[in-house]
Amino acid sequence: MARKKGIMETVRRVLRVPEPTPAPRMALADVFAPAKTLAMDDAAYRARLAASLGLAQDSAADVPGSYLSPGISTFCGASLASLSGFIGYPRCAELMQDGLMRRGVTVTADEMTRNFPHFIGTAGQESADAADQLNAEMERLGVVARFHEMAVMCGAFGGGLLFLKRRGEDVTNLAGGISLSPEFFRDGGLEALIPVEPFSVGPLAYNSTQPLASDYFRPSSWFVAGSGEAHASRFLHFTTGDLPVILRPAYNFFGVPSVQLALDYLLHFTEDRESAGRLLKKFSLTILKTNTDELLYGDDESGISRRIRILAQHRDNDGVFAISQEDEDIVQVNTPLTGVTDIVRQALEMLAVVWGIPVVKFLGVSPSGMNATGESDMRSFYDHVESQRQKMFGRNFELLSRAMQFSLFGELRADVAYSWPSLWALTERERADMAKLEADTDAIYLDRGILGQEEVRAALSGDEEGRYAGIDPDAVPEPVDTPDADLIAPGLPDADTPDTDRAGEVPE
Repeated sequence: MARKKGIMETVRRVLRVPEPTPAPRMALADVFAPAKTLAMDDAAYRARLAASLGLAQDSAADVPGSYLSPGISTFCGASLASLSGFIGYPRCAELMQDGLMRRGVTVTADEMTRNFPHFIGTAGQESADAADQLNAEMERLGVVARFHEMAVMCGAFGGGLLFLKRRGEDVTNLAGGISLSPEFFRDGGLEALIPVEPFSVGPLAYNSTQPLASDYFRPSSWFVAGSGEAHASRFLHFTTGDLPVILRPAYNFFGVPSVQLALDYLLHFTEDRESAGRLLKKFSLTILKTNTDELLYGDDESGISRRIRILAQHRDNDGVFAISQEDEDIVQVNTPLTGVTDIVRQALEMLAVVWGIPVVKFLGVSPSGMNATGESDMRSFYDHVESQRQKMFGRNFELLSRAMQFSLFGELRADVAYSWPSLWALTERERADMAKLEADTDAIYLDRGILGQEEVRAALSGDEEGRYAGIDPDAVPEPVDTPDADLIAPGLPDADTPDTDRAGEVPE
């Protein structure tokens, strides 16, 4: 049968959905290339590098057959080629504007500096006075605040430098090295502590040829933007942890920023949160069943478009919409939201896991479940922070304490000590129980003659958090005279009853 003129044959169209474009992979040469800092924009820095052999790994990845070439690195599989590398200091600074990122960095830094060491004397009043001078010097230099800044730098940028500024020193002439000795720090020689972000420095000289040397891939000299060359001995080097040698130039010889480690989890949480928000806006769909032929073919004499707009505008609990009883109907289709909250919450809790911070500390959300207190999580968190504090602050604070002692006394004082206090604090009841246990122990030692009253009083005096802190150990009270027998109240022991505690005594 012939087709009627004017009627076109129906053609089946194939819907072609474009494939998602994969994220571009970073070249290996870019993954392991030295980090870009402000020092690279300094003409003096570039001139120094051009006069020497340059930096290791600045061009080695482009050499065929090198240890970074794709042909040799295939033993690692495809994962090595898909590495993202260092995201850069500008991106790290941008991430610090995000609330969750800043929360993770500052919570860790706050806990690391919450209980800071104080110097104490260990041999009489003279050593106690020396300890007080060191504590006053810490206050003048703002040691706690400076170390807090360095902890924030480690989370945001992977590390940082703390410049030991000496009194009267020219900051544009720092190429020579110094040592922690009275020669360089004496008579108040330590003037200030100045934090330096890694974005402002670049490595100028480091050993990249002798793996058996102690300074292998550790800069011996830095170039500070605006100041010039500065010897590494003039800085305290803070980092989140040493990286493999092959990655150190890529991170400017610091560690991996914590914000970079958490970035992937932040992106997943943000995507889940936005998807949940879109679903919440569209979870309820109103369907108007009516004749849509006129609307589809361009002739809307019945005003369906106008009726749909009115329905959308007045769609609320107080709205009323009239439809035809014969050929129209309204159906409400709701998308189930079960499990959406759990998915978003799990993505958010994974971000807390990456930071190593309990949810109750990171988000302020109380733990749920029977007998759930979160105490074990907090203990584990404090153990983790104390471990990180020791690795990041331990050696640097020891070097700083030596510089302060040389600056104040011209020598190291063996009668002054410090210790890192625990982050876990006992409750009032736990402290009372501990004090009772210690009192019973001291009573046993006194009864058996192992300790004297002066030694016990000295221990009580040295306990800064105890009730008897600061008492004179030598001011032992006189024994109270026993009252006459006729004045003893009924029920009380007489004069012949020994007034001693025999707890723990072994009978003969």
